[in-house]
Amino acid sequence: MSTHDPLKLIPAEELELLKLDRAAIQEANLLRHKAGHLVCRLHVEGEWFVLKWFEEDDPLEPRVYSILQANGVPTLPIRAQTHRGLLLEDLEHSQSWRAAGTADMSKAETGVDLADWYQKLHRAGSMAMRRAGGRSRLSPMRAGSGSGPQSAAAPPAAMDREPVDAGPGGSRQETRTA
Repeated sequence: MSTHDPLKLIPAEELELLKLDRAAIQEANLLRHKAGHLVCRLHVEGEWFVLKWFEEDDPLEPRVYSILQANGVPTLPIRAQTHRGLLLEDLEHSQSWRAAGTADMSKAETGVDLADWYQKLHRAGSMAMRRAGGRSRLSPMRAGSGSGPQSAAAPPAAMDREPVDAGPGGSRQETRTA
């Protein structure tokens, strides 16, 4: 383990729930620690992970990952999760995942894949809001509240709608043009 042990900030029972054995951790590098949020890279028995841990009792991010997974929205693979922590596959060392690069941004497939992901995300958010009766920490503003930005439920009159084909296997969606 590194000379500076970022895991000393995490209670032993939380590490146990995340299926982390201190003796099996070969390396632990602090990536960020601020505002009650710890992120570190771990090398555990030949595998690399990123641990995100939250000092508060009821952090939002682990719940968001649970909602995304429950609704089929792809996320980075999660090895273990608690109400205060996430142990994720590390993109820097992954054999199957990588961060998008500049060349990816010029490919049409990237835009189609991103649009598909956002559609899944918004469907999951809508379903979560319906289950919560329209109340959620994820979205404190409600349509028609009269405060904040204009709601997507009431587009400005100057916006026209035209259908756009999402491509093979995709569904038609609506886009707005000024």
